[in-house]
Amino acid sequence: MRDLLVKVKLSASRTLNVNLRKELTIDISNLTGELLSQVGRYAWWAVAEELSYKKVMLNESLIDEVKQELLEESGIINLGDRRLKKAVSGYVRASNQHDFLLLVKEAFEHRRDTLIILMNSQSHESVLHHYNSIISNYLMALGA
Repeated sequence: MRDLLVKVKLSASRTLNVNLRKELTIDISNLTGELLSQVGRYAWWAVAEELSYKKVMLNESLIDEVKQELLEESGIINLGDRRLKKAVSGYVRASNQHDFLLLVKEAFEHRRDTLIILMNSQSHESVLHHYNSIISNYLMALGA
């Protein structure tokens, strides 16, 4: 699997660099530790996905506000208006970020399920092979 380096903006001045391939990798020699750390990893990405969804909804509301302003000003919605273009651009950017984070969250859900199977399985090699195949597909979809 190729590395997928992601920059997560935590605030105006703080950015976190994350290697998703590394985060999704399972260390078979430490299954208990992996299962314990999974809770925090999943929670972090689930919160990021939820916040990104709220940003999508906020941008959608902004588009509606700009359209209403345009209607009140001129009686028409001019698709070439710079305010509307800016609002739509923000929506598209937020929507793309949300789609990305949703895939990451799904990958961590799959990781969780695989860890549970591994804890109850004797055939670690075949389970891990299947997991790595699926995670490779997620990483490709995410841009790795």
